[in-house]
Amino acid sequence: MPRAIVEVTAGAAGGAAGIVVGQPFDVVKTRAQITGTGSWSHLIGILKGEGVAALWRGVVPPLLGTAVYQGVCFMSYKVGLAMVEGWGTGESGKAMAAGVFSGCVCTLVVTPVDAFKIALQTQTGRLQLGGIRAAARSIRPYHGLSATLLRDVPSTAIYFTTFENLTPHFSTFTAGGLAGMASWASCLPLDTIKTHIQATNSTLTTTIRHIYSTRGILGFAQGGMPLILRAYPVNGVTFLVYKDVEARLSKI
Repeated sequence: MPRAIVEVTAGAAGGAAGIVVGQPFDVVKTRAQITGTGSWSHLIGILKGEGVAALWRGVVPPLLGTAVYQGVCFMSYKVGLAMVEGWGTGESGKAMAAGVFSGCVCTLVVTPVDAFKIALQTQTGRLQLGGIRAAARSIRPYHGLSATLLRDVPSTAIYFTTFENLTPHFSTFTAGGLAGMASWASCLPLDTIKTHIQATNSTLTTTIRHIYSTRGILGFAQGGMPLILRAYPVNGVTFLVYKDVEARLSKI
């Protein structure tokens, strides 16, 4: 089987598995970032007012989109590694450069997926077909592209570099989970800004001023707890499934 198909398929399978595990954390994180209130209160409010199923609100767009995104992410990372193979830098330097390349490519996929997902997650009450249509009509697919680039390029580089450095010392699940936590911890303020931009259709500078003036410097870390908690199991599962599928397909 061609290597590109192996990487895309394995990455897509890992990404889809990770989304199913992490969606409840993501819903809570998104609402906390938009409103500026605590994550715990949002979790209780969702369970009481909307039911357990609401924790998977908006799961279909990221499930489909992340399957594509992670497939592209892992494939572009491997392409990036091939591009820097002849560089005189060490393995960490190559992983960092390949991660930067992957982050640039993947931003084109993740920006519209996140826009639709956020539009669904910020709706309240029982999700209806009309709400899905309204969300689709309301979004500007590439609004927030600059913030997504600022978030994803360095964080993707940190993601793969951390994983490559930890793999010799830990299990795939642990190395993936810790890589995810390091990646998301590095970009939490930018994720808050990006989420707010896509939810309100505002600009980068306007959003930064608004968050700082209304919530202070800690406002940029809103939603951090569910985000970091989510990162470990999601990315542990993502890498575990990716490696397993990659090994199986490589034998075909």
